[in-house]
Amino acid sequence: MEAEKWFKMAAEQGHLEAQHSLGVFNKFKRGAAPSDAEAVRWWTLAANKGYAVAQSCLGNMYADGRGVAKSDLKATQWWRKGAEQGIADAQYNLGFFYHNGRGVPQNDLEAAKWYRKAAEQGHAMAQLNLGHFCSIGRGVALSDKEAAQWVLKAAKQGAVQAQCITGSNYMKGCGVPQSFVEAAKWLQKGAEQNGEWAQCQLGLFYLQGRGVTKNTEEAKRWLRLAYAQGSAEAKRVLELL
Repeated sequence: MEAEKWFKMAAEQGHLEAQHSLGVFNKFKRGAAPSDAEAVRWWTLAANKGYAVAQSCLGNMYADGRGVAKSDLKATQWWRKGAEQGIADAQYNLGFFYHNGRGVPQNDLEAAKWYRKAAEQGHAMAQLNLGHFCSIGRGVALSDKEAAQWVLKAAKQGAVQAQCITGSNYMKGCGVPQSFVEAAKWLQKGAEQNGEWAQCQLGLFYLQGRGVTKNTEEAKRWLRLAYAQGSAEAKRVLELL
């Protein structure tokens, strides 16, 4: 590949962005066998010189054991370097490892701190996880309102779990004003992405005419989709229809 040739020439002269790009080429190259080991080699060169995106990518490789021996400790060390330079993916990953005690001692305060930094940059999974922390007061002050706000941000980015939770929040009036119309809107979005719970609840909404026009056939359609994914509740309701 012509581009790869020129990137390699620049990389061999110490150009950090070119070194990172060669890492990407080797990890995801088309038309030839990808090489995790080569990706690690180039990312290590750039990461050691402070290139933040390469540090984040290198952390991923250590976490997955791709091209290097798997090491949660080294993964967190590289993510921390990238996270401190503002890389949202590294911030989220570091938060996740603090959340679960991988590579670092489990620490809710640290997890929440890094989730928040990534969430403020628009990282959908960080927004979802920070919302969860806010909903149970884990590492942050308990706040249904803040929880709903963060989860809604993730839902707007298409995160199916966040769409299901947002539907539930509007259904129950948890952190937001109760609204069956809004609940149905978000349940629909989650259901269209094969969210089992959303499909079941949307079916019930159509069956009862909550937030949508009552429609038994539409209700059955969504309930069958949920049942096909193993929903016991959908199965029970379908047996009664």
